[in-house]
Amino acid sequence: MKYKKTIITASIFLITLPLFASGNLEKAFDALNIYDFFRAKELFEKSLKRHETGASYGLSKIYYNNVNPFHNMDSARVYGLRSELTWEGNKEKEKEALGELSINLDSIQNHLESIANRAFHYAIEENTVDSYDFFIVEYAYSPLISEAIEKKHILIYNEAKSINTASAYKEFIDLYPNAKQIEEANEQYQLRVFEESTSLSNIIDIEQFIVSFPNSPYLKQAQDKLYSLSTRQDRLIDYKNFIDAYPLNPNVDLSWEIIYRRETKQLSPAVLVNFLLEYPDYPYSNNIKEELNSLLMILIPTKMNNKWGFIDVNGNWVIRPNFESCEPYKEGMSLVSNGDLFGFIDTKGELIIDPNYEDADAFKNGLTIVFNGDKYGVINRFGDINIPFEYDDIGEFVNGVAYASKNDKYGYINEDGFVVIPFIYEKAFSFEGRNALVKRNGKFGIIDQENNWIIPFNYDWIEPHFQDSLIKVRVNEKMGLINNRGDTILAFDYDQIGRIDQKLILVVNNNKVAYVNPNGELVIPLIYESDPFIMDWGEFEDGNARIRIKNKMGMIDSTGKRIVPAIFDMIGDYEGGFFPIKKRGKWGYSDKDIKLKIQYKYDDAFPFYGGLAKVRKKDNWGFIDPSGKEVIAIEYSRITPNEGMYIVEKDTAYGMMDFAGNVVLDTVFDKIEYNDLGFYRLELNGKYAYLDIDRRKVFWKEEGFSIP
Repeated sequence: MKYKKTIITASIFLITLPLFASGNLEKAFDALNIYDFFRAKELFEKSLKRHETGASYGLSKIYYNNVNPFHNMDSARVYGLRSELTWEGNKEKEKEALGELSINLDSIQNHLESIANRAFHYAIEENTVDSYDFFIVEYAYSPLISEAIEKKHILIYNEAKSINTASAYKEFIDLYPNAKQIEEANEQYQLRVFEESTSLSNIIDIEQFIVSFPNSPYLKQAQDKLYSLSTRQDRLIDYKNFIDAYPLNPNVDLSWEIIYRRETKQLSPAVLVNFLLEYPDYPYSNNIKEELNSLLMILIPTKMNNKWGFIDVNGNWVIRPNFESCEPYKEGMSLVSNGDLFGFIDTKGELIIDPNYEDADAFKNGLTIVFNGDKYGVINRFGDINIPFEYDDIGEFVNGVAYASKNDKYGYINEDGFVVIPFIYEKAFSFEGRNALVKRNGKFGIIDQENNWIIPFNYDWIEPHFQDSLIKVRVNEKMGLINNRGDTILAFDYDQIGRIDQKLILVVNNNKVAYVNPNGELVIPLIYESDPFIMDWGEFEDGNARIRIKNKMGMIDSTGKRIVPAIFDMIGDYEGGFFPIKKRGKWGYSDKDIKLKIQYKYDDAFPFYGGLAKVRKKDNWGFIDPSGKEVIAIEYSRITPNEGMYIVEKDTAYGMMDFAGNVVLDTVFDKIEYNDLGFYRLELNGKYAYLDIDRRKVFWKEEGFSIP
């Protein structure tokens, strides 16, 4: 029994030993890890018989590496496929041991994919039919095969196009019936058969053909060919020259349409005026003028009988209320809905883009981002899809480039949908100038438009709206400043940092406040108190900054000299010759020399603006003048300035006053809102009306609306 126990114990020990312990395969990978390729290759080759999968994988790695003398892509592929082929034949212990070397079926297949990707890159570099044929045959396992086939077809089809004969197209059609170019090839084949049979080889021949054979069944084809040859460079001047040279050609309207679309991508009155000046012979100029008049008209979204439309400034219906919702016009287009789907109408109320989208943005620069219920895409104002619906998010276009996300990764695309920066980031932000903030591997950095690193990925956070010369960053919960080269300007020692566009920048550490200059030099030391609202009141304004000492507020200048003693509860912004100051729980006003001018008697006080200051007693607000006189009585629960007027609220009712305190509307309304189009919306008893304050006129009101 004792002997058997010893055997069992020894067996358990042997079972727990790694399968490759002290073996050639493990040594081979150790050598590979230190780039001893000669030793690794020798050991892998010795291990092939016993450990075919792992050894083949290792040899494939060596042959794949292009910085050693054994680099050979064919050998890398062969051994990689051999490793994959033999994987399933391994016993579980062998697979487990391989797993300890980070080898599994996924890693083998990922490696094979890398081999194929590089081979495909080489094929692209060579860019020949032979190079793609080789890739297609030898890398049949790669998902890039279809792309290789497409590229091969492009080369062959381009060759057929360069020959440009019926026989060349026919050969392509017969050999590659599934090519993407097959439809075009068929069209070109038919066209070349026609052209060769009638000796049409240039514009002069086509012109002569049209004159000589006006009843030919191929007349339309000839006219189209004439158009095609005349505009083959796809320039605006080519289309205009074609119009002038062939006014009776049926493609004239198409030429005008192309010119119009390209010249008016972003619709505005200025664009239309410039178009008419540039093309005075445009045959549909009356339509342009009507559109121009519509764009110049102020159209106001208005509801009647639970449907929305638009009225003009005189209250006349311009677009009848037929929609469940509508948004103000942007670039001549309004976002409207029928049911849960959105589309766009023009300024005539005509549906230009059908309501097929679950969400959409207003147009900007002739484009809008739309959501089809699954993915985001981009369409132009004619409803054409500029960017297909394949993204989980698309940001705002800045200089023609926007971030986008796909499969939980972010990259950048241009307005035509081309990927300009690959989808490799965990987060991305819109470009600011030529640079953008991105996140990778849990860290933030900054890239340029060519995807070059401007700031390396070393930071837990970077302020999104960074300056060109100074950037606020955070590392390990501490903040500091770097420049646009990544050099540390201010060490990562601070809990908070204020605005960096200041001559003196506020910094906070351990609830103490200091100020540094843009060179990171400490100008005013950490001697003042902080509080949770320090960023609201502690930064320098007009050369002065508020500070706290023993929970009292004073002021210093840019040298650190105290110009206001720390004796106040709070000090407001200096405006109109006065400081709002708080002492013993009440607010008053002092002059610039901190001489009290208006007694401490308010529960809240704002700076003077336009000769008046907003103040509060208990729960009510009003306005005073510099003498302390109440210009607007302190009896309102809310006062909001809007475009030369105050909207006031009293006992849940709204009214309006001018800045002199004169009552414009009594406080009887349920709501008053300022409209961005320059009007006020009045609501009462569930009905509403529009007020033009300049004319002191209600120019439209819903049926049943009446002012008491």
